[in-house]
Amino acid sequence: RISREPEIIPYQIPLNGLILESPLLLYSNIAHGIIQRLRIPKFIRPLHMKRVFRDVTVMHPDVDVLDGLKQFDIPLWGVPSVPTLCLQSMNDKHLGRDHYNAAVSEFTDKIPFTHHLIESLSHSGARKNVEREALLLEWLEEFDSLLLK
Repeated sequence: RISREPEIIPYQIPLNGLILESPLLLYSNIAHGIIQRLRIPKFIRPLHMKRVFRDVTVMHPDVDVLDGLKQFDIPLWGVPSVPTLCLQSMNDKHLGRDHYNAAVSEFTDKIPFTHHLIESLSHSGARKNVEREALLLEWLEEFDSLLLK
């Protein structure tokens, strides 16, 4: 599931599996982090959020502004319905571990879910990483059996 609407399939391509690397799953955390980094004063924050929701509703007209930012976090936004692999740098300085922990917490008992914290991976932007590539290949080799679970 890519969105909270299970019938939405990008480009009409049915998904049989999903690979997440350094997943961004808690958009409310990101928005609050941006507000902190930009040092947006408290009295301006409602105006900032109004602009954010204006832009969001252009892309997602059915979004209710009154539901706030939490609606864009898992599990409210959606949980995959297909076997999923999640790879995360153990020391991700950009996102930290909150998003990974949320995936583990929300996906583990709901779908075939494989996840790994990779110590040797500096960040998902790393072009090559032997450990990541080995875990990815291992999951892909087992993929057909995951579909039978």
